[in-house]
Amino acid sequence: MCLSLLIFTACLISLGSCQSSQSEEGSTEVYVKPPIEEEKSIALLIDVHLAEAAMKNRQFVKDSLVLVDLDQLYTRVFDLHGVGEEELEELMEFYSNHPKQYEALYERIIARLDEVSKK
Repeated sequence: MCLSLLIFTACLISLGSCQSSQSEEGSTEVYVKPPIEEEKSIALLIDVHLAEAAMKNRQFVKDSLVLVDLDQLYTRVFDLHGVGEEELEELMEFYSNHPKQYEALYERIIARLDEVSKK
């Protein structure tokens, strides 16, 4: 299975979870420790998004020297962060079951990306 399809599916599941979770009045979600430490998760997910963006932008560049595919970029990201595809899948599964924590994590990811884009 293509990893980007898996990530996309996990995001859709988590968005659906967010909607149903928000409609329940008075519900509170207890913080549960994610399978990958939060700071490491942030760095990992930022690099995954940057890899996907690089591949998307590559579609507009017809350079024969650009021979890297998305799976190779994922492998590099996983190696950089010391995780495997299974650990990313476990992380996405965790956050699909904890949408409020997922939302808080992505607020931090967006803030971090905003900082980087201002430099």
